[in-house]
Amino acid sequence: MPLAHNLARGFNALLHGDIAAARDHFRTLPDPSDSVAPKYALCGQYGLRVLLEVAYGSAGWDDYEAVWALPASRLPWNSQFLWLARALLSGRAGDLAGAEAAFASALSISESFAPAHHLGLCLVAPGAARDGWGEPARWLREAEAHYDSHEAATASRTCRDMLRDLGEPVRQRRAGSEDVPERLWSLGITVREHEVMREVAQHRTNREIAARLHLSHRTVERHIANLLMKTGAKNRRELGELAAGEGAG
Repeated sequence: MPLAHNLARGFNALLHGDIAAARDHFRTLPDPSDSVAPKYALCGQYGLRVLLEVAYGSAGWDDYEAVWALPASRLPWNSQFLWLARALLSGRAGDLAGAEAAFASALSISESFAPAHHLGLCLVAPGAARDGWGEPARWLREAEAHYDSHEAATASRTCRDMLRDLGEPVRQRRAGSEDVPERLWSLGITVREHEVMREVAQHRTNREIAARLHLSHRTVERHIANLLMKTGAKNRRELGELAAGEGAG
């Protein structure tokens, strides 16, 4: 019951992108330093609440160390979040190597907790992007793919919103979007441009491509110009070789 009414409520709020509601909820739990109030070690106050307050509140090193010193913080479920909080605090202080090391420790633990792993990636991504460490865009894409595979539409949409906030291209939600390789998608290549790219890899002319894809000749020219710019290919031949190398041929 404590887990269902405490951890699950806060976790669910986070999956729906409601940071404020999650913070408000976790603040209602007994404080870790309170020696009188009953505490349940996995409800959030020994890990997830600290991460939220570091990421979105005013918690600092003193707050972190106070919880880290408690035995319950050593439980893997809690320590994964505390390591992420440490990564954020280190990055904020300019210790990028410390941030990376703490993040690696968090990852080694969170492998056993897939939902928490991806939630953690989302929570630290904005701070990591701001302070210049890690790969926040890749983390958000991984989280988005995880949520998509579990049909968690709201959580997936939150990831896409966060990617847009970082100025990153967001995968189109239309037929064929999953066929675009990750690397090409990260370059901003659209579903239609990918279709044109596949035709180029087959050595087809612009007129042939236009006929096969039911496009105008001028539209095909524009798509190829965009592809050359986005991929950095010098000419049509290099574009075709790149497409073949990405499995688009």
